[in-house]
Amino acid sequence: MILYDLIVVGGGPAGISAARGAAEKGARCLLVEPASHTRSVPARADEQSFVSMRFTDPSQEKVLLGPDFEALRFTDAKLAQLSPQRIGLADGVESLLPMEPSRFARVESLQAGGLGSAWGLGCYGFTKKELLAAGLHFLVDGEAIGAVAKNIGVTKPEGALAPYLSGLVTHFSAALPVDRNAEFLLSRYRSRAARGHTECIMGTPMLALGGSTDGDFSGYRPPSRLREMEFYDDDGGASWRPQMDLRILNTKERFERLQGHMVLRLRESDGRVEADCFDISTRESRTVAARKAVLCAGALGSARVAAASHPSHRTERFFRCQPYSYLVGLVPSLLGESDIKRRVHALCQFQFARLREGGQEAAFIGSGYSYRSLLNFRLLSSSPLGFRNAMNWWRCVAPALVIVGLHEPDDAEPQLRISFPCGGDHRVNASQFPAMKITSSEPLGCAVNASSASRFLRGLGWYPLLKRRLPPGSGTHYSGTLASGICASDNGILNGFEHVRVGDAAFFSRIPAKGLTLTIMAYARYAALASLENITR
Repeated sequence: MILYDLIVVGGGPAGISAARGAAEKGARCLLVEPASHTRSVPARADEQSFVSMRFTDPSQEKVLLGPDFEALRFTDAKLAQLSPQRIGLADGVESLLPMEPSRFARVESLQAGGLGSAWGLGCYGFTKKELLAAGLHFLVDGEAIGAVAKNIGVTKPEGALAPYLSGLVTHFSAALPVDRNAEFLLSRYRSRAARGHTECIMGTPMLALGGSTDGDFSGYRPPSRLREMEFYDDDGGASWRPQMDLRILNTKERFERLQGHMVLRLRESDGRVEADCFDISTRESRTVAARKAVLCAGALGSARVAAASHPSHRTERFFRCQPYSYLVGLVPSLLGESDIKRRVHALCQFQFARLREGGQEAAFIGSGYSYRSLLNFRLLSSSPLGFRNAMNWWRCVAPALVIVGLHEPDDAEPQLRISFPCGGDHRVNASQFPAMKITSSEPLGCAVNASSASRFLRGLGWYPLLKRRLPPGSGTHYSGTLASGICASDNGILNGFEHVRVGDAAFFSRIPAKGLTLTIMAYARYAALASLENITR
């Protein structure tokens, strides 16, 4: 049996970041992932805009609905951001990762790149206070965060909100232009802020949309071409996706992938870690071994492996889930306008936040999208008008439509509990994990924040049409299932083990009102490098 230096469990952004850190150090690393192949999302050959394609392209249904009309399956709010080309990210989850019926709308993926393949590319740097509150004291020096920011390439945020969005990130690609909607609202904000008439601060976002020229992995991402189809394709490589790093990792001599396998259980013997794996296709089992292992299977996935690996992790415990809601509204002064010939990207256009005292934490962060985004396109399907009338109405309304996703922190008393009714036991050759059970004492989130966000936007000339709070789990940001001080030591070592480290958000004890992807990747990189410190070859 080959003895690797490090086994990385999971092939999402965390697992890829951990493997990348190990590969840069020359370690013999094995990445175990459930996907049997890398799913690619081809870019469109033309350069037409989202709106012009919507009105003129006779074959647009292949992009908007999918070759097999996959988009007609979009009835679940938790899948709202998945385009037809990416709907397969959820395949196999219900059968292989069962969960007892509950109100928790969990989102997981067994595909190559995990949920990172459908990431909206919004990057957030945690402030020092947010890192310490989450138990991530070893990231406050900024080294791991800076390395990841350079690796994936993040655009420079601008405006009053920029210092809070960037946190400890100091390396940026050039800022990107915004569309007419964002320009209008940002201009109104600056005017009101100059008079002291605003309760929030506002600016442009930080996105993983642009090339990086640093490090051993440089030169494989072009700059953004400012196309409008990023939710449907990957913009010719400008949008960072885990698969890009996988292609680079596959060229490294000491890096290997075990595809189509799920790690069911870990155990330690004679100073090494053995991982019992299950082949999803053949239903066969195999064991791999390494000096160290890092759990990067996601907050829920890592909890499953831990529960199956040690009795201490089979008890009921609390965990975190970021509340999420969205607001839909119009900027009436933009009704009927059009700037479809202008070159802009179609991801988040602006962000705003209400900061708490001291400016180190936020009560909420709102992210604004325009019609060019996939999110707003979905609203047409819910119109009570017939299709022909809806399209005429849409020509006028589309330029003025703005949707805002609202993230809130989960830093109060925990309300969600996770348990394994079967005790986490299962056979190595079983076809699935035991059922997970998630219960909630009450709905997550605060309606006051949605009202505050709506009031702020109304002051800028935006008028609300719809408010909707999604069920717990829909926001996909989970943490704390293997939290520091409860299931793992302060340095990330999983309780009951000496050579297994938690390497993803399962370790985070709190969630601020920010997306977690950048910080998860930074922590995964730290976990991998820390695991390799005492290895002698």
